[in-house]
Amino acid sequence: VTNTFIPCLKESTFCLESVMQSVRRLAERLSATSGSEDTPASEQASANEQWETDALKRWEEITSRMHCGISQLFTNQFAEAEATFAAGMADPPGAIYGDANQLGERDPRGAFALMFAFVAVLRGIASLSNDQLEECIQRLGAAEALAAEDIDWAGRKVVCGVCCLLSGLCQCMNMQLVKGIWNILRSWNWIRHMPHALDFVGVGHELVRSSALLTLGVFRVLVALLPPSMMQAVSWATGFERDAASGLEMLRTCHQEGGIQAPFAALALLLYTA
Repeated sequence: VTNTFIPCLKESTFCLESVMQSVRRLAERLSATSGSEDTPASEQASANEQWETDALKRWEEITSRMHCGISQLFTNQFAEAEATFAAGMADPPGAIYGDANQLGERDPRGAFALMFAFVAVLRGIASLSNDQLEECIQRLGAAEALAAEDIDWAGRKVVCGVCCLLSGLCQCMNMQLVKGIWNILRSWNWIRHMPHALDFVGVGHELVRSSALLTLGVFRVLVALLPPSMMQAVSWATGFERDAASGLEMLRTCHQEGGIQAPFAALALLLYTA
């Protein structure tokens, strides 16, 4: 019995060891497969995190340059301000920043071109020279064209609305009344979206909200200054009623919040009360 039992026991032990080795090899293979699947996901998450960090850094750089240019503009450094804004217009089209839910590519050239046009606007208002006003109109048209190349988001609508509105204002000052009034009314295509821009949440909200307050405020004040007969047509086309008070309140809010367009809101209030 002993001679029969011992070989069977050895054979069973050998089979058990073989099974255990197979199980260990299978476990190692599954572990390696799981690791290879997790690695790309981990790398992708790391890449996304780095991309978001770079995007926020890029947006802060863009905002800082805009603030620098505006500061130069309102301290009579016109040439330096123009150089700052012109450099921004030459940026690559796909600068990165984002909205409330995700980061994506945006084109900052239109915003820089608008600031570049503001330099000519201030010169034109100060001199009332036909040449200066014509240069304003050309720069604003170029800024609107650049902004139109951006993807559809709140900031694009704001920039296009500001360009169109200021073009109409400069044309009226240049005695091109028909074109000027037409562009002021045409700006409604963009301005009607701006109440939503006031509540924009995400990266860049300060620029979007400040620009929307400025544009809505100026638009309401300009509409209130129209003759009564023309006011009826404007009210029919846009739904806006004569309400200079709310426009002035928006300009004051824009100034008090200290956003990127605060100096321009202060200038608009000064011109209205002068």
